[in-house]
Amino acid sequence: MSIEIIFRSPENHYEIAKSLLFGRFIIHGEPFFDEVIKNFDYYLDFFHHTYRCQLERKSEVVYLSSQNAKENYSKDIMIVLAVMIYEINLQGKNIYEELMSPFTIGQVREMIQNSSYSRVCRSVDLDSFFQKCKRRNLITARSNETIRFTSAINIFLEHARKIQEIDTI
Repeated sequence: MSIEIIFRSPENHYEIAKSLLFGRFIIHGEPFFDEVIKNFDYYLDFFHHTYRCQLERKSEVVYLSSQNAKENYSKDIMIVLAVMIYEINLQGKNIYEELMSPFTIGQVREMIQNSSYSRVCRSVDLDSFFQKCKRRNLITARSNETIRFTSAINIFLEHARKIQEIDTI
């Protein structure tokens, strides 16, 4: 006697799970975003019970978080963003508008190198950093050199705001 077990999963499950497990942010307007939202409870349980990860949902972004993560990439993002925000603020420009405008990698590199906080970024390999940002959907590459942050960057800006609030208490 054989027992047949049928596992039903949403459409594109493998691609969705793979993307999220590799640290990719799924953004509103992308093909998988609506599929994840439609099956949010399924994916919430799936990632919690299978990988002990938390599926997070913001208005325009879906991603995984974990208390057990041992990676420095999020720290690198916060460091690079902090220096960029500091430099944009020094110029008296609207921080959010500037961050959402296209940059060249050279402009970002120059901004960081000329910053009084450049030493903080010494451990960040910017070429590798931007490659990871692209793979994880934090930036879109408009050409080999021109990039634009996606709405996923708002997650890190939100964390930065919370840190600032704690610091000012």
